Amino acid sequence: MDSGTTLALFPNSVVASFYKGAPVSLFSGSYYVKVTDVAKLKPLVITISGNKFTLSAQQQIANPTVYYTKSGNVYTYYYQLGIQGLGNVNAGSVSIILGDTFLKAYYSVYDYKTAQVGLAPSVVKPKLPKLSG
Repeated sequence: MDSGTTLALFPNSVVASFYKGAPVSLFSGSYYVKVTDVAKLKPLVITISGNKFTLSAQQQIANPTVYYTKSGNVYTYYYQLGIQGLGNVNAGSVSIILGDTFLKAYYSVYDYKTAQVGLAPSVVKPKLPKLSG
């Protein structure tokens, strides 16, 4: 876990497998979802020490900033996803980094003396901006 990292980062192959068949687009190495397709994303379940932690479709959005592409007179609006590839990691190196995308969904308590982390679901639900027009 890293409170200084915005995204939840996994090996590229894990992210590609998770998003296979999902309504996502890959632009410049980052995954995006159309604003109208957020509800079609499946939940992400992360297991840590036998405990399951789920990120809903809305919790997978990196931030509520809307990005767009334009083709002729048609605009398509996207959110950047908070689940992204870490690269091709080698055995023995860090394989995942759980940053802000994960930590916004779970309260975390750090016990430095015993080197433990406690997690509990957040009661705050993400709010995504509504597009008008």
